[in-house]
Amino acid sequence: VSVDQLHWFAHRFGDHARLILGVLVASGGLLVWQLLQSPAELWQTAYGQLLGVKLLLVSGLMGLAAMNRFTLVPVLGKQSDTAARLARSIRLEMLLALLILAATAYLSTLVGPASH
Repeated sequence: VSVDQLHWFAHRFGDHARLILGVLVASGGLLVWQLLQSPAELWQTAYGQLLGVKLLLVSGLMGLAAMNRFTLVPVLGKQSDTAARLARSIRLEMLLALLILAATAYLSTLVGPASH
């Protein structure tokens, strides 16, 4: 894969990821609004606390993705170490995504909101 192809792919992926992220955030917010009786459940219940951890992981993932999109992808091919830095960042994103999936599985199978 050439650097130009990698740059094009990374840029297009970022365009699509923005839309997908918006849908995920909106649907997740709606689900939490329906599941919780009050905002206090976010810090007073195990479900709310784990949801907070999950949201921190998602925030970290979004931060890394933004760094990739706005810092690394634009200089891809212009600096010699950019591809390696992008690869490391993507591996870290994959780790965060795995942790998010694990938190989601735990939230949906072992812990539930107090009202359900």
